[in-house]
Amino acid sequence: MKKYAVAAALALMFVWTPKASAQDMTVATYKGMWTPIGQLPAGVRHVTKSAQEVSVVLQVQTKNPQGQLVLGGEQIQWKNIVTTGTPPVDNFSFGMELRPDYWVSCTLAKREADGSRYSGLCWDEAHREGWMQLTRRAGATNEPESQQGRPDEGR
Repeated sequence: MKKYAVAAALALMFVWTPKASAQDMTVATYKGMWTPIGQLPAGVRHVTKSAQEVSVVLQVQTKNPQGQLVLGGEQIQWKNIVTTGTPPVDNFSFGMELRPDYWVSCTLAKREADGSRYSGLCWDEAHREGWMQLTRRAGATNEPESQQGRPDEGR
């Protein structure tokens, strides 16, 4: 119940943006699976069985896109979000500080035309990799699918 209250509060915070209009803003709440940095086997490009469940509130607008990850009750603000395309964006990249002085970068690509699913690699300074997949909350399940890799990897 606590994670839903946090997600609702985050959604309200992102919706109330005085300078944004309906045409230049998309706010979406996603649930996701996160295979932490260093736990993704070499060459794997999908959610693993050891993945952790996360929640994400993502606000994509023409100026100042914002995102926040909730991992184990901890809120992690995304920094330097760069998007490609118009909402729902084709892909987006961001950085997040998972703990003091430990930064992770991620690039997630749109896997469904309606923007209901994004996935992609995350990595740290030592080039260790992790995987993140986000799915819109409505109708989503907790179970990762077997092969959720990039379209150019035989899907």
